[in-house]
Amino acid sequence: MLRYRCLAAKLLIALILLLSSGCQPDDPPPAGNTSADRLRVHAGGSYSIVLTPEGHVYSWGTDHRGNLGLGMSHDPLNPVFHHDPTRVGIQERVTQIWVGPKNVFALTEEGLLWAWGANVTGQLGDGTTVDRFVPTKVQIDTEVKQVAIAADHTLLLSEAGDVYAWGRNDYGALGNGTRESSPVPVAIDMDVNDSIVQIAAAGGHSLALTSAGDLYGWGYNEDGEIGGGLSHSVLSPVLIETEEAIKTIAAGPGFSLAVTDRGQLLSWGANYYGQLGDGTTNNRATPAPVRLNEAVTLVAAGWSHVVAVTEDNEVFTWGWNRFGQLGTGSQTDSPMPVQILSEADFSTIISVSAGDAHCFLVTDSNEIYGWGGNRIGQLNDGTETGRLRPHNQVLINFQ
Repeated sequence: MLRYRCLAAKLLIALILLLSSGCQPDDPPPAGNTSADRLRVHAGGSYSIVLTPEGHVYSWGTDHRGNLGLGMSHDPLNPVFHHDPTRVGIQERVTQIWVGPKNVFALTEEGLLWAWGANVTGQLGDGTTVDRFVPTKVQIDTEVKQVAIAADHTLLLSEAGDVYAWGRNDYGALGNGTRESSPVPVAIDMDVNDSIVQIAAAGGHSLALTSAGDLYGWGYNEDGEIGGGLSHSVLSPVLIETEEAIKTIAAGPGFSLAVTDRGQLLSWGANYYGQLGDGTTNNRATPAPVRLNEAVTLVAAGWSHVVAVTEDNEVFTWGWNRFGQLGTGSQTDSPMPVQILSEADFSTIISVSAGDAHCFLVTDSNEIYGWGGNRIGQLNDGTETGRLRPHNQVLINFQ
């Protein structure tokens, strides 16, 4: 299994190398273009998605299996590169969107859930294993609160606090006590006294957070991403012991992140590129503090890197940095958090997103910063030049 995992990682790195090369150092981020209205900008695998205030969805970047949702049917072995942001054909107003490595889910004002992209393991939940190149309705009889997307499986949290899962289940990522994959949503018996308020998924594992601040995990666990000191896959939710209550969570392939009530960031799991931020590259099977003294308010996990925003509006990054996705001005990995922006650089940050090799952040004054890989223009800055530092000339102008 380890041999298989290493081969898969090498193939993914080779693909990202092809799509994200061309980084050059930038000058310090200048004052520049801002959007007239607030936009939500998301970094996918090697593509990008925007949700406008009007509820329109736009996409651009690399289309592997329909993840752009633009109807560009093609052989998955020959991905399509689409440079210009183009509107995805959902006529209803979209109110929320969730972007994964290979697929996208969108929730409309009417409560309909749409999905598109890779579906070879049934991860779109439409009852098939057919890739969808245009948005397709997901049939689920519940009000949707959140969707969490991994490469091969998906979680859904309902407004009532119930958790559903679908897709690949070889190692228990669906949390239903079996290894049987499912192309339709299956309910997870969380067996907890408090309601579930947040979910996260990546790689082959899943996380869920309760209203009391308790954290549960299940699925693939070769690198310790489930925590608890376990070293085997977990087919049903188990409690992950932490010394403090948790208020928010995130997950990357093979590793997990959690912010405590007082803002301390914890990490555990795979650490091959220093993505745990503990100063080492040693995997760890129990949650431990990231070497960051500031309280964290926002955190995003990329393929093997992390972006965190502190309560002082400072931005720190660590982990893999082959394409400048740390925004440090170099392409050197870092096992320690590195500050790349301070509160003096811009107004309050309201969102942050990390893809395979590029990142976005948005401020409350509508500034959009992007950095990292840009080989096919996924930063939408008018170039195909990678950015080694955060750059706010991201051209957001959707009609």
